[in-house]
Amino acid sequence: MRGLAAHQSGAGLLPGHAAVLARRHSAARGLFREVLRVLAAIKADLFTLAVIGVLASVVGAYYYLAIIKIMYFDEPAPDFSPMPARAQGGARR
Repeated sequence: MRGLAAHQSGAGLLPGHAAVLARRHSAARGLFREVLRVLAAIKADLFTLAVIGVLASVVGAYYYLAIIKIMYFDEPAPDFSPMPARAQGGARR
């Protein structure tokens, strides 16, 4: 997946589009919901829950951004050659 957008730009857009369709809402709406949840936890004096929610959101955002970085900004992976066939062709016992 590394450098997918450099080789095939259309194929590079598909995983991102599929992720948006799977979530069925925009990232802004999800962020707004998360902010409301944290504010409700703070208002209910559940500070530990609010901190856990913020930390979970930061970890989730890190992994989403890491995938985007790998697909669009890293150098493409080198092509690999298949393993050579065995000369004798049989399975070892």
